[in-house]
Amino acid sequence: PTPGSTRRRTVSGCRPDAAGRGRAAPDSEALGSRRSTRRIRTVRYDFKRIMLYVSDLLIERHDLQSFAELVDAVGDRARQERLLRIDVKPPFPDTLENWEDVLESTFTAASER
Repeated sequence: PTPGSTRRRTVSGCRPDAAGRGRAAPDSEALGSRRSTRRIRTVRYDFKRIMLYVSDLLIERHDLQSFAELVDAVGDRARQERLLRIDVKPPFPDTLENWEDVLESTFTAASER
């Protein structure tokens, strides 16, 4: 799912109607002879609240001067966020060749504490 997207979850034994309006028609094989309709529950996820974007961190912490400081900042924010999204390469001259792996491992290690 992408930020602001919706995910439809069907109730057991139901399928979305042909128009896709969020109603469900009974699946005759799963429901047998019962003639009822069930609704599809729509779940919205706000990924900005659970995901740490590297670009947002660089904008918020414009005082960062090196890749090592960015790694520390990612470790600090890992306790507040659930997911890490690497959307830009850090603009620091000391950025390592395997910078994505370093940020991911720092985030994972800090979030498990």
